[in-house]
Amino acid sequence: MLMEVIIVKHDKHKQGVVDLFTIEGNKYHWNLEKWNHFYKRYPIKKPLSIVAIDNERVIGHYGLLPVNVSGIDGYLGVHAAVHQDYRGLTVISNLMKKMDEICFKNQVKFVCGFANNDFAKIKQTLFKWKIPFWIAFNDRFSPEDYNLGLNKKYKFNYPDEWFIWRFGENINVYKSQFTENEHSRIQLLKLKKHENLSDNEIENWSCSSLHPSNSNNEFRQPFSIKVYDNSLIREGFLNYQNWFIEMGDSDTFMYNKYS
Repeated sequence: MLMEVIIVKHDKHKQGVVDLFTIEGNKYHWNLEKWNHFYKRYPIKKPLSIVAIDNERVIGHYGLLPVNVSGIDGYLGVHAAVHQDYRGLTVISNLMKKMDEICFKNQVKFVCGFANNDFAKIKQTLFKWKIPFWIAFNDRFSPEDYNLGLNKKYKFNYPDEWFIWRFGENINVYKSQFTENEHSRIQLLKLKKHENLSDNEIENWSCSSLHPSNSNNEFRQPFSIKVYDNSLIREGFLNYQNWFIEMGDSDTFMYNKYS
Protein backbone atom coordinates (compact mmCIF):
# COMPACT_ATOMS: atom_id res chain seq x y z
CA MET A 1 0.00 0.00 0.00
CA LEU A 2 1.42 3.35 -1.11
CA MET A 3 -0.53 5.65 1.15
CA GLU A 4 -0.48 9.43 0.99
CA VAL A 5 -2.08 11.68 3.61
CA ILE A 6 -3.09 15.14 2.45
CA ILE A 7 -5.50 17.99 3.09
CA VAL A 8 -8.38 17.90 0.59
CA LYS A 9 -8.08 20.49 -2.18
CA HIS A 10 -9.49 18.80 -5.29
CA ASP A 11 -13.08 17.90 -6.23
CA LYS A 12 -12.18 14.26 -6.83
CA HIS A 13 -11.00 13.97 -3.23
CA LYS A 14 -14.21 15.59 -1.96
CA GLN A 15 -16.20 12.99 -3.86
CA GLY A 16 -13.85 10.35 -2.48
CA VAL A 17 -14.76 11.42 1.05
CA VAL A 18 -18.47 11.12 0.21
CA ASP A 19 -17.86 7.68 -1.33
CA LEU A 20 -16.01 6.62 1.81
CA PHE A 21 -18.90 7.59 4.05
CA THR A 22 -21.55 5.98 1.84
CA ILE A 23 -19.93 2.66 0.93
CA GLU A 24 -21.75 0.88 3.78
CA GLY A 25 -25.00 2.82 3.46
CA ASN A 26 -25.67 6.49 4.08
CA LYS A 27 -26.75 6.65 7.70
CA TYR A 28 -25.45 10.21 8.12
CA HIS A 29 -26.75 11.60 4.81
CA TRP A 30 -23.40 12.34 3.19
CA ASN A 31 -23.16 14.13 -0.16
CA LEU A 32 -21.06 16.92 -1.63
CA GLU A 33 -23.36 19.52 -0.12
CA LYS A 34 -22.60 18.18 3.36
CA TRP A 35 -18.85 18.24 2.69
CA ASN A 36 -19.10 21.84 1.50
CA HIS A 37 -21.19 22.77 4.53
CA PHE A 38 -18.51 21.60 6.95
CA TYR A 39 -15.32 22.32 5.02
CA LYS A 40 -16.18 25.28 2.77
CA ARG A 41 -18.82 27.24 4.66
CA TYR A 42 -17.68 26.75 8.24
CA PRO A 43 -17.63 30.32 9.62
CA ILE A 44 -14.66 30.16 12.02
CA LYS A 45 -11.20 30.31 10.42
CA LYS A 46 -10.23 27.43 8.10
CA PRO A 47 -11.48 23.86 8.65
CA LEU A 48 -9.39 20.93 7.42
CA SER A 49 -10.55 17.77 5.69
CA ILE A 50 -7.66 15.28 5.92
CA VAL A 51 -7.65 12.17 3.75
CA ALA A 52 -5.55 9.05 3.37
CA ILE A 53 -5.26 7.99 -0.28
CA ASP A 54 -4.18 4.70 -1.82
CA ASN A 55 -4.11 4.34 -5.63
CA GLU A 56 -6.11 7.57 -5.96
CA ARG A 57 -8.88 6.20 -3.74
CA VAL A 58 -9.80 7.87 -0.44
CA ILE A 59 -9.40 5.19 2.22
CA GLY A 60 -9.52 7.30 5.39
CA HIS A 61 -10.70 10.67 6.65
CA TYR A 62 -10.45 12.93 9.67
CA GLY A 63 -11.82 16.46 9.91
CA LEU A 64 -10.69 19.39 12.04
CA LEU A 65 -13.04 22.30 12.76
CA PRO A 66 -11.48 25.38 14.41
CA VAL A 67 -13.00 26.14 17.81
CA ASN A 68 -12.34 28.56 20.64
CA VAL A 69 -12.60 27.52 24.27
CA SER A 70 -12.53 30.49 26.63
CA GLY A 71 -10.05 32.36 24.44
CA ILE A 72 -7.93 29.31 23.59
CA ASP A 73 -7.84 28.31 19.93
CA GLY A 74 -7.98 24.63 19.05
CA TYR A 75 -9.73 22.10 16.84
CA LEU A 76 -12.78 19.88 17.16
CA GLY A 77 -12.04 16.52 15.57
CA VAL A 78 -14.93 15.15 13.48
CA HIS A 79 -15.83 12.65 10.75
CA ALA A 80 -13.32 9.88 11.41
CA ALA A 81 -13.60 6.97 8.99
CA VAL A 82 -11.50 4.18 7.50
CA HIS A 83 -12.47 2.19 4.38
CA GLN A 84 -13.74 -1.29 5.21
CA ASP A 85 -10.97 -2.91 3.14
CA TYR A 86 -8.24 -1.10 5.13
CA ARG A 87 -9.40 -1.59 8.71
CA GLY A 88 -6.58 -1.79 11.23
CA LEU A 89 -4.21 0.74 12.72
CA THR A 90 -2.18 1.83 9.70
CA VAL A 91 -4.63 4.31 8.18
CA ILE A 92 -5.89 5.90 11.39
CA SER A 93 -2.31 6.12 12.70
CA ASN A 94 -1.24 8.09 9.64
CA LEU A 95 -4.26 10.38 9.90
CA MET A 96 -3.44 11.08 13.56
CA LYS A 97 0.22 11.67 12.65
CA LYS A 98 -0.85 14.24 10.03
CA MET A 99 -3.08 15.92 12.62
CA ASP A 100 -0.13 16.17 15.02
CA GLU A 101 2.07 17.68 12.30
CA ILE A 102 -0.54 20.31 11.50
CA CYS A 103 -1.06 21.20 15.15
CA PHE A 104 2.65 21.46 15.93
CA LYS A 105 3.29 23.55 12.82
CA ASN A 106 0.49 25.98 13.63
CA GLN A 107 1.08 25.99 17.40
CA VAL A 108 -2.42 24.66 18.08
CA LYS A 109 -2.92 24.12 21.79
CA PHE A 110 -5.46 21.27 21.75
CA VAL A 111 -7.79 19.04 19.75
CA CYS A 112 -10.98 17.74 21.31
CA GLY A 113 -13.75 15.41 20.17
CA PHE A 114 -16.99 13.64 20.96
CA ALA A 115 -16.06 10.25 19.50
CA ASN A 116 -17.87 7.06 20.43
CA ASN A 117 -16.51 4.95 23.28
CA ASP A 118 -14.56 2.56 21.02
CA PHE A 119 -12.71 5.28 19.08
CA ALA A 120 -12.17 7.33 22.24
CA LYS A 121 -10.43 4.34 23.82
CA ILE A 122 -8.25 3.82 20.74
CA LYS A 123 -7.21 7.49 20.77
CA GLN A 124 -6.47 7.29 24.49
CA THR A 125 -4.49 4.04 24.28
CA LEU A 126 -2.50 4.63 21.10
CA PHE A 127 -2.42 8.34 20.30
CA LYS A 128 -1.95 10.09 23.67
CA TRP A 129 -5.43 11.57 23.96
CA LYS A 130 -7.05 11.95 27.38
CA ILE A 131 -10.64 11.36 28.44
CA PRO A 132 -11.04 13.89 31.27
CA PHE A 133 -14.75 13.18 31.67
CA TRP A 134 -17.87 11.49 30.41
CA ILE A 135 -21.20 13.28 29.90
CA ALA A 136 -24.50 11.74 30.92
CA PHE A 137 -27.90 12.78 29.63
CA ASN A 138 -30.02 14.73 32.10
CA ASP A 139 -33.58 16.05 32.28
CA ARG A 140 -33.00 18.67 34.97
CA PHE A 141 -31.20 22.00 35.10
CA SER A 142 -28.80 23.38 37.66
CA PRO A 143 -28.25 27.11 38.36
CA GLU A 144 -24.94 26.83 36.49
CA ASP A 145 -26.82 25.60 33.42
CA TYR A 146 -29.19 28.57 33.46
CA ASN A 147 -26.20 30.91 33.85
CA LEU A 148 -24.48 29.27 30.87
CA GLY A 149 -21.53 28.12 32.94
CA LEU A 150 -20.69 31.69 33.95
CA ASN A 151 -18.49 30.43 36.80
CA LYS A 152 -16.87 27.67 34.76
CA LYS A 153 -13.35 28.13 33.47
CA TYR A 154 -13.80 26.47 30.07
CA LYS A 155 -16.66 26.67 27.56
CA PHE A 156 -16.99 26.85 23.79
CA ASN A 157 -17.33 30.37 22.37
CA TYR A 158 -19.09 30.98 19.06
CA PRO A 159 -19.96 34.09 17.00
CA ASP A 160 -23.51 34.60 15.73
CA GLU A 161 -22.40 33.34 12.31
CA TRP A 162 -21.69 29.93 13.81
CA PHE A 163 -25.22 29.63 15.20
CA ILE A 164 -26.66 30.37 11.77
CA TRP A 165 -24.27 27.83 10.19
CA ARG A 166 -25.02 25.20 12.85
CA PHE A 167 -28.77 25.66 13.30
CA GLY A 168 -29.90 27.77 10.36
CA GLU A 169 -31.13 30.60 12.57
CA ASN A 170 -29.97 33.00 15.27
CA ILE A 171 -32.31 32.69 18.26
CA ASN A 172 -31.94 32.32 22.02
CA VAL A 173 -33.14 28.77 22.73
CA TYR A 174 -32.42 25.81 20.45
CA LYS A 175 -34.84 23.02 21.29
CA SER A 176 -34.75 20.01 19.01
CA GLN A 177 -37.13 17.08 18.61
CA PHE A 178 -35.41 13.71 18.42
CA THR A 179 -37.35 10.60 17.41
CA GLU A 180 -36.03 7.08 17.87
CA ASN A 181 -38.03 3.85 17.65
CA GLU A 182 -41.27 5.88 17.41
CA HIS A 183 -40.46 7.61 20.70
CA SER A 184 -39.86 11.37 20.64
CA ARG A 185 -38.11 13.55 23.16
CA ILE A 186 -37.10 17.19 23.34
CA GLN A 187 -33.41 18.04 23.49
CA LEU A 188 -31.90 21.37 24.48
CA LEU A 189 -28.94 21.81 22.14
CA LYS A 190 -27.93 25.39 22.98
CA LEU A 191 -29.02 28.30 25.15
CA LYS A 192 -27.51 31.62 24.02
CA LYS A 193 -28.66 33.84 26.86
CA HIS A 194 -29.86 33.37 30.41
CA GLU A 195 -33.41 32.05 30.42
CA ASN A 196 -35.33 30.03 32.99
CA LEU A 197 -36.82 27.03 31.22
CA SER A 198 -40.00 25.68 32.72
CA ASP A 199 -39.83 22.27 31.05
CA ASN A 200 -38.41 19.55 33.28
CA GLU A 201 -38.45 16.90 30.58
CA ILE A 202 -35.91 18.46 28.24
CA GLU A 203 -32.95 16.19 27.63
CA ASN A 204 -29.70 18.08 28.04
CA TRP A 205 -26.08 17.96 29.06
CA SER A 206 -25.95 19.56 32.48
CA CYS A 207 -23.03 20.75 34.59
CA SER A 208 -24.25 18.17 37.09
CA SER A 209 -23.97 15.35 34.54
CA LEU A 210 -20.21 15.56 33.88
CA HIS A 211 -18.39 12.63 35.48
CA PRO A 212 -14.69 11.77 35.82
CA SER A 213 -15.40 8.10 35.01
CA ASN A 214 -17.69 5.97 32.86
CA SER A 215 -20.61 3.94 34.18
CA ASN A 216 -22.15 0.54 33.46
CA ASN A 217 -25.56 1.78 34.59
CA GLU A 218 -26.13 4.55 32.03
CA PHE A 219 -24.79 5.76 28.71
CA ARG A 220 -22.14 8.44 29.06
CA GLN A 221 -20.55 10.25 26.14
CA PRO A 222 -16.75 10.40 26.38
CA PHE A 223 -15.16 13.80 25.79
CA SER A 224 -11.60 13.40 24.52
CA ILE A 225 -8.80 15.95 24.44
CA LYS A 226 -5.27 15.90 23.05
CA VAL A 227 -3.24 18.70 24.62
CA TYR A 228 -0.20 20.12 22.84
CA ASP A 229 0.48 22.88 25.38
CA ASN A 230 1.14 21.37 28.79
CA SER A 231 0.48 24.68 30.53
CA LEU A 232 -3.21 23.98 29.89
CA ILE A 233 -2.98 20.84 31.99
CA ARG A 234 -1.39 22.74 34.85
CA GLU A 235 -4.21 25.29 34.62
CA GLY A 236 -6.91 22.62 34.98
CA PHE A 237 -7.89 21.95 31.35
CA LEU A 238 -8.45 18.26 32.11
CA ASN A 239 -10.50 18.84 35.27
CA TYR A 240 -14.14 18.03 34.57
CA GLN A 241 -15.29 20.49 37.23
CA ASN A 242 -13.92 23.37 35.14
CA TRP A 243 -16.07 22.68 32.05
CA PHE A 244 -19.45 23.77 30.71
CA ILE A 245 -20.61 21.85 27.62
CA GLU A 246 -23.95 21.77 25.82
CA MET A 247 -25.29 19.13 23.43
CA GLY A 248 -25.02 21.56 20.52
CA ASP A 249 -21.25 21.80 21.03
CA SER A 250 -21.07 18.28 19.59
CA ASP A 251 -21.58 17.77 15.86
CA THR A 252 -23.46 14.56 16.67
CA PHE A 253 -26.87 16.11 17.36
CA MET A 254 -29.03 17.17 14.44
CA TYR A 255 -31.29 20.19 14.86
CA ASN A 256 -34.96 19.50 14.21
CA LYS A 257 -36.62 22.60 15.59
CA TYR A 258 -39.21 21.95 18.29
CA SER A 259 -41.95 24.50 18.88
